[in-house]
Amino acid sequence: MWQVTATGTEGSTYVYQVDAPDYADQGSVFEAACRQHSQEKRSRGISENLDIRSGSYGVRLLFPQGHREKLDKILEQATEAGLTLSAEDIDWHDGEATIQGMDPDEWLAAM
Repeated sequence: MWQVTATGTEGSTYVYQVDAPDYADQGSVFEAACRQHSQEKRSRGISENLDIRSGSYGVRLLFPQGHREKLDKILEQATEAGLTLSAEDIDWHDGEATIQGMDPDEWLAAM
């Protein structure tokens, strides 16, 4: 799952989640977000377009395919510990999650 954060032509910020393979190139992920935005424009009456200039959007891997259960477990552990954590706070390297450069269990213990 990918996350695209994009600026609109009138200055608004839009965030879209795109289901695409982990190996997808950022351009194709951004194109999918643009299609989502077009659908929202029609359904919600938005007049603003996405700014397609380089630097006006960001694309990041939110979590690797097949790792949703692992992500949910980490988020559940944080919630049980009374901590606020979201998928955006977790980085993924070769299928392994890290939070602020630490293994999730280490991070939870440090909190």
